This record gives sequence, C-alpha cells and structure tokens, in this order.
Amino acid sequence: MQISLEPKVTPRQELIVPYDFYTVARMSEVEIKRAFASRLNAICDDKRVPPKGQNRQAEVARIFGVSQKGARKWLEGEGLPTLERAIEMALWADVSVEWLLTGRGERHAPASALDNYSQTMLAVMEKLPPYLKATALDQVKALERLDTTSSKK
Repeated sequence: MQISLEPKVTPRQELIVPYDFYTVARMSEVEIKRAFASRLNAICDDKRVPPKGQNRQAEVARIFGVSQKGARKWLEGEGLPTLERAIEMALWADVSVEWLLTGRGERHAPASALDNYSQTMLAVMEKLPPYLKATALDQVKALERLDTTSSKK
C-alpha cells in the first residue's frame, strides 16, 4: 500500500491530514549536542588535533580562545558554541557551517567567492598576449608581497 503525504480534501473542503501516519521526530537537545560533538571530534581528527585523553580539550580551547571547560562541553556533547564561534570553527576546518551545526548539506564548504574570482582572473590571464601576461604576473607578485608584509604587522 502506497502512502501519500498529500493532504486530503473532502467535498465540503475540509482539510484532513493523517497525523497518525506521519510524524517526524525532532531531535532532543541532548541528541543535537552529541551529534555536534561527534562532528567536532571528526574535524579535530582531520586537523590532527591530539586525541581525547592527550590534551584535545586544551588544544581546542587554545585554537578558539575559550576556556578548557568550554572546549570540554563542545567535545563531550554538553554544550554548543555561539554562532560566531561555530563560523570560526567551520572556517578553521574548511567545512560548511550548516554541516557542522546540523549535519545536513555538504561537509566541505563550497568554493568561496575569492576562489571564483581567482579562477576568473586566471582564465582572463590565459587569453592575454605573452607581453601582457608578464606584466599581469608582475602585478600579482607585487600584490602578494604587499599582502605578506601587511599580514606580518
């Protein structure tokens, strides 16, 4: 027997939705925290953060500028980070914020706008005549040097 999720309408235009057949369980707060902890531990493993029992909490606390107690709560499924901190974690691990917080979507973040810009610039540079390619490359190297000196300050 095939069951449909479409609501049924009677001749009197009364909407009837068969709730007894379709219930979507909502995750409890405890389950949400445990699932987040599992994903955080997975990205810590990927980033070669020391394993549990070998200073993982202290290292996570150092990386994100929080107390060791705060890091322990995240890693053990007892607490969740603020949205700002979750974004910082996702950027650090190169994963999508949605995946980190909910487990939905793609694990790895899509290419950033800067990556798209870089790809476009490379495609344009490929079409330049050789004498202009050299000039464009010199400009990129100059920008790179400027960026390197400004980040050291």
